[in-house]
Formats: sequence, C-alpha cells, structure tokens
Amino acid sequence: MSTMQKPFSPESLKQHLPTLVFILIFAGVAGAFYGYIMAQIVGRNYSGLLLVWGAFRGVFVALVVSLLELTVHRKRVQRTFRSMAFVPAFLLRSVITSWHLVLALALSHVVFSPEWATFENWMQRGFMRDFVFASGTALMIQLTLQARRLVGGRTLRHLLMGRYSRPVNEKRIFVLADIVGFTAMADKLGDQRSLEFVTSLFLDIDPAIHRNGGTVHNYVGDEVVASWRVRSKAENTRVLRCLYDIFEKVEDVRAQYLEKFGVAPNLRIGMAAGPVAVGECGGEKRQVVYIGDTINTAKRLQDACKPYGVGVMTDADTLAHMDLPDDITATEMGRTTLRGRETETLMMALGTNAGPYSLPALGN
Repeated sequence: MSTMQKPFSPESLKQHLPTLVFILIFAGVAGAFYGYIMAQIVGRNYSGLLLVWGAFRGVFVALVVSLLELTVHRKRVQRTFRSMAFVPAFLLRSVITSWHLVLALALSHVVFSPEWATFENWMQRGFMRDFVFASGTALMIQLTLQARRLVGGRTLRHLLMGRYSRPVNEKRIFVLADIVGFTAMADKLGDQRSLEFVTSLFLDIDPAIHRNGGTVHNYVGDEVVASWRVRSKAENTRVLRCLYDIFEKVEDVRAQYLEKFGVAPNLRIGMAAGPVAVGECGGEKRQVVYIGDTINTAKRLQDACKPYGVGVMTDADTLAHMDLPDDITATEMGRTTLRGRETETLMMALGTNAGPYSLPALGN
C-alpha cells in the first residue's frame, strides 16, 4: 500500500484546535504587552488602542506560526527529530520556530503596514530586535513542547492544574496492546534492533490513539497502555474507531517492516471499562498513576486473545458502554472466570463484518 504522507487536513486542525485557541489567547496578551514595552522604548505615547493593536498583531503572528508549525512538522519530519539526540533536536526545532516567527512578523508588517518605507524602516531598525525576541520566544515554546512530549499533553495539564493532587475515582476504558511473538522476534533481531522495531511501531500507531481522544499512559516493553474517560455511548465509540485505525495502520506498514526488519508486526489487544483510582505519585519524577481491577481485567482479556486466536478481546460489560459501528462486529467467545476474579466474564471478540478472525494484522 502507498505510504505517502497525507496532506494536512481539517481533521488534523480540529485535533489541535484547543491548543491553537490557547496559543492565540496567550499570543494576544503577549502581543499587547510587547507593543506596550516597545512603545516605552521608542518613546511613543501610550494608548488603549496601542494595546488592542499589539494584541491583534500578536494573534495574527501566532496564527501564521501555528499553521507553519503544523504544516512543516509532519510525521516524516517528526521521525527525523525523533532519531536525533535531545539537544540538537531541541536547538533545530528552536531555529525553525524562530524563522517562522520572523516570517510571521514580516508578513504582519506587509499586511498591516503595506507602505514600503515602513517595511524598510523595520528591516533596518526593528528586524534584529524582533529576531532576538522571536528566538527567546521560540526557546520557551520548544521547552514547553518538549516537557509536553515527555509527560504527555493531558498529563502535563493535569499536573499543572493539580487535578489529581489527591486521589479521585474515575470510570475509564483501558486498552492494552502488545506485539505478538515479541520474544522470538527479539531473539532474531537482537536487543537494539528490537527496540528500534518497537519504537517505530509505537510511533506509527500513536497518532491513532491521540486522534481518537485517547491518552497514552505508558510503554512497557512491547506493550502500550492507553485509556479514555467513560462518557456517552456515542463518544465511547471513539475507542473502537481507534482500534480499527491501529490495525489499519499496522496493515499499511507491514511491507515496510518486512523489508526493514524481516518481520511484520501483529498486535493483541485487551479492552476493559470500569472504575479506577487516579492520583499523582512520585517525588523527583511525578506522574499520574491509575490503580484498579479494570486494568487487570484488560490485561487478562489481552492474554485470552492467544488461545482464542483473535486480535481484540473485551467483555460484554465494556461493550455496554458503546454504540457498536455497523462495520465492527462483536462475537461471544464464552464465559470464563479470569485469573484474579471471582465472577464469570462474558468475553467478546471484536472484528469486522467478516467475523472475529478478520481484523487486519491478526496473525496469531
């Protein structure tokens, strides 16, 4: 199948919309402040209109930069950055963002002050000043983005807001996905190549999780742990769409992995919904942790995929929280008492219209 990078789409913009709105609000405040400071430096009289003008220009600059960043930093570029050491990648990202800022500032002069004399005056007297400001801003932006990437956007927001400073109970849907036959694969590839394989695969499926509203909590060896808040049945269907997108992506990249590693990735996925306790944990490295039988159930269901020869296993209680799409089927696989539980669980295998054994990349 074709592996060409898809063009930037309205769906991608919608995914980043909350972050974009925050950036524009912050840019408006920063633009007003910067305009006021510059007015004091050059001796211009202060006025309320000056603040409004600075805020408007700040929003314009932020909008241009955001669109440039979203357009340029696509998956292929992200892979290049991912393969680089932290410091060079951080500096290169900062340089790119700096020039995006300078380009946006120049464009704002052209749009709002189209006279050539005004633009020429800015190039001679204001360019270097604004470039220094843009470079400092770019460093701050990239520091924030790197912190966000290290702990996750939602986790960082929760930590800053203190949402889980005290343990709370939540109902969540957990998805645990691991690679089929990874032990034998690791013996064949060796540790370093195995890690490269896992890193590449998780990088491929990670967008599907975020695009469908999920939060990645951890990567444990060859397993990824993600979850969603339990909401309405219609909203919870995002989890099923995520699973389908993941398998579709794995199928798309199968030929690439066979060519590069000599083996193709297959996944087993367990899914369970229920209550968990959520809270912050740790001292030097704080993180949000989730504890509860729901996670254990998801793991047991994942283990059950192997003897039943299916790619995705869940239970009837979990599916009761969702509207099942027309192109996804749920097949009863029998009742069993999962290890560590006292009550029976009605296991359900998920598949496409062709049946529970038809999901792409099954291969169990």
